[in-house]
Amino acid sequence: MRARKFFALCLLVTAPALPAQAQTAGDEWDAMMQEAKGLLLMRQYDLASQTLQEALELARMERGRGHPSVAVTLSNLGDVELERDSPDTAYHYYKQALAIFKATSEGPFATLGVTLNNLGLIADQRGQSELARHYYGKALPVFEATLPADDVNIGRTINNMGLSYIRSGEYAEAETNLKRALPILEAALGADSPEVLSCHHNLDTLRKALADNPVSP
Repeated sequence: MRARKFFALCLLVTAPALPAQAQTAGDEWDAMMQEAKGLLLMRQYDLASQTLQEALELARMERGRGHPSVAVTLSNLGDVELERDSPDTAYHYYKQALAIFKATSEGPFATLGVTLNNLGLIADQRGQSELARHYYGKALPVFEATLPADDVNIGRTINNMGLSYIRSGEYAEAETNLKRALPILEAALGADSPEVLSCHHNLDTLRKALADNPVSP
């Protein structure tokens, strides 16, 4: 089969606010988290990381090392590192966050879905497609339990699953996931969004690939 170009938009997803029942680290912690989010959007990674480290210390001191607010802060530190292309450091933070989320009786939290999705991104970057899909598959029910059915995080995680199948050459499975992701992304982002247009492109390319060789694309 001749080579075909796919647009791989395995995008970082962002967490909604921490649920009210977990916002027990206080207003100062919440303000730090909002400040760090703004700094991350402005790509001021060092300042964002510094603010999150201060928030982490505060959450641990006031609520204990196993509190969900600690896990959320660690996950956000992972987001900063992933955004500045430091996947190994991001992985370290995400695994710490995941251990706390698994141990807590509170939740589920949408940030857990973000943590799992982004561990999938790192696995994909490492060429571990099967492990990546394991994480995406774990992230999806968390999002579905905590977010509206048309939330962009759900669409992006399904899209990431499809892109992972593309990387491993499993085009039929990729098409199934991209077709499922497309209407969610369209509803959340609009028909002219770059992500939506890329999803259309990938679907068209997949269909051509499958038409060329429907048995073993």
